Amino acid sequence: MPDWWEDDPREQYWCEISDRPDPGADLKCPKTRENGGTDWSYDLVLQAQPGDIVFHYSTGLKAFIGASVAGGPVEARDIV
Repeated sequence: MPDWWEDDPREQYWCEISDRPDPGADLKCPKTRENGGTDWSYDLVLQAQPGDIVFHYSTGLKAFIGASVAGGPVEARDIV
């Protein structure tokens, strides 16, 4: 089933919610939960496209702390 925003070019906004010290450096998420199950929030990261706007929310500060523009397509890499 397609997402409701898929065919609307105005829907290009995302929110990264994280406690990372480097918000906006890149978007990282596991492919699955630790138990191997899926997670809707992880799946959403795969839908970000180059040029989309990403707002960065710090869970530590409990505030939006910036925004960035997605610069490239999604790619799978190990998180270290």
